[in-house]
Amino acid sequence: MNNMIIYEDKSKINLTHQNKKISILNIKEFKENLEKIEADYIKNKKFIDIDNYICLYNFIFINNLSNFIKDLAIKEKTKQILFSKSLRTKGKETIKLNKNISIEDIIGNIILCLLKSEEYLKEKISIDYVDKFKEGESESQINICDIMQYIPANIDKLIKKLKVDLIAFNYVKKDDKKENFVLPIYIDEETLLEKGIDYSKFLPNWTSVSYLKMLIKIHDFFVDYYELETKKGLVYDDLMLALIYLMEYEVKDYPKGLQKSIEVGRATKGKCYFIDGIVNPVAIDQKLAITLQGKDLFKKVIKLV
Repeated sequence: MNNMIIYEDKSKINLTHQNKKISILNIKEFKENLEKIEADYIKNKKFIDIDNYICLYNFIFINNLSNFIKDLAIKEKTKQILFSKSLRTKGKETIKLNKNISIEDIIGNIILCLLKSEEYLKEKISIDYVDKFKEGESESQINICDIMQYIPANIDKLIKKLKVDLIAFNYVKKDDKKENFVLPIYIDEETLLEKGIDYSKFLPNWTSVSYLKMLIKIHDFFVDYYELETKKGLVYDDLMLALIYLMEYEVKDYPKGLQKSIEVGRATKGKCYFIDGIVNPVAIDQKLAITLQGKDLFKKVIKLV
């Protein structure tokens, strides 16, 4: 049968599929990596407390690992994802993410993520438990860095299309592409001062909201262009995640003359943003908030399973 088996082997989590064994996690290496993450937190003085910082890192890792397993199962047309029967009780109602996370916790988290996934609910994958199984013969390993960098298949497909189409529709220029495309934000200091607005203390929040408002316009354009069956607006979907992955924002020098007229026109389509008054907040759901926080702290864009 074309099944995939996931099981604990001492200090490792292994995946066996088509007579191949993949070590998808070495708990010792994972713990060592958490120590490095904690040291990075202390060195760089992040804006959230250490426990939440570690939990977010673990949350990204667990979701990425679950997406990797799910995508591999779908790609290989796997009928079932099987776990050793001894792991049946490992699945929990809530995900455990603290720095003392154990290999049992991680497996339980994976099971829970898969059980809550859209693919499981739509019966594209199924999950069961077995008493006995045969391990794969050829062995390979996927490292923690690869999992942290993992991009789910559906989002990766959109990213590749958007890299071409964002340039084709003049949302960005080809030479704007470094690691990410950059959306410019312009601060109209003269108008803000005339309105008596002391904008300096509000600027970090206003630029973040301006970025989201640009993403909404770009998202909605491509919903129509790609004829996607998804809602418009600031929604949590694959297209929005792909845009967040690809696009950053940056405050640029205020344009003058003809260049300003051009940029004002571009702003109507979300290609840039002018701050010339109070920038009203936008409603954002929890999943999107977690995704944006993960990008801010770890430069990772996650798809929550």
